[in-house]
Amino acid sequence: MALNINSIIILIFIGLIAGGVGYARWKVRRLSKAIFGTEDIVDGLKQAKLDTDATPKSLAAMTSLLLPQIQADFPMFNWQEYREKVRQDVRKCIRDMHDNPEEITLHETEISDYRRNEGTCYIRCQTSAGYRTDSGSWMEKKYETDIVYIQDVSKIPPTQTGLGLNCPNCGAPIKMLGVKVCPYCGTGITELNIRVWRVNGTKEFGN
Repeated sequence: MALNINSIIILIFIGLIAGGVGYARWKVRRLSKAIFGTEDIVDGLKQAKLDTDATPKSLAAMTSLLLPQIQADFPMFNWQEYREKVRQDVRKCIRDMHDNPEEITLHETEISDYRRNEGTCYIRCQTSAGYRTDSGSWMEKKYETDIVYIQDVSKIPPTQTGLGLNCPNCGAPIKMLGVKVCPYCGTGITELNIRVWRVNGTKEFGN
């Protein structure tokens, strides 16, 4: 049966659409091959994510700018000593968060911020680190650690927590700044809270 003009137009339209879809698929495969090395763009995107996860993270490196200011305010502050303490805390954080992975690599540790508040000073550090997951894949993360110096307890709100400090005798958390003895075992803890730089815990961030 002869096709009428409307049928011919419809067939031509369908052919153009099919050709356009085929051409688009060909272009996508070429683009994926050029960027990811595979014609399957889904596989390429998955591999790109894995590559990104396995790339060391960049840091807000302000050490060269902030360290002279810190050492002017605190001439006895030893950055190399506290840098190592920060790195030890990052390693502990990774172990605690990821079920004690066997392989951990620490990259750079940099000072990212320095603040002097009422009664306290904070040095904020960033560390780039990687670890191997249970599935065997390699993950790169950034970690943030505060080093805290309490210089005047009287200027700190009494409701503020003890900044992650613990009793040196029984290990109980010190929930209030300025307390003189541990409420659990009675051990004196005043010196633990003031005029000493202390690492105040590490957290994963910005990933």
